Amino acid sequence: MPRITERISYNGFDTKIERLGLDELVQQVERIAAGFDLIIEESKHANGTKVIRESFDAGFEACGGWSKITVGGIDWSKANESGSKLGVEVQVSGRSDLLAVDVIHLQDELNGGRLDAGMIIVTG
Repeated sequence: MPRITERISYNGFDTKIERLGLDELVQQVERIAAGFDLIIEESKHANGTKVIRESFDAGFEACGGWSKITVGGIDWSKANESGSKLGVEVQVSGRSDLLAVDVIHLQDELNGGRLDAGMIIVTG
């Protein structure tokens, strides 16, 4: 099973999450990130990022209530009962240019008022 080896909170994230009541959604994301079997196989292409990404997507779908945007936006988002919304970007490629695009997606959604908080999952 994967492990969360580091969790960094920027710009008052933890305080904002608590204030907006988004704790449960953050916990769901953390369970998804570490809640699947990561099997290393000796065959070619078996350990590619596609399988890891599919595992994350299956985890969000299994939790229910998460919305997915496939191209050009936040990967996953969900609102709590009071309407506060959390967005999640998932980066499994390890390419820093794609991570920068994820940051831009989150910034655009936060600045536009469509998200209240955002997270990025980065695999390494």
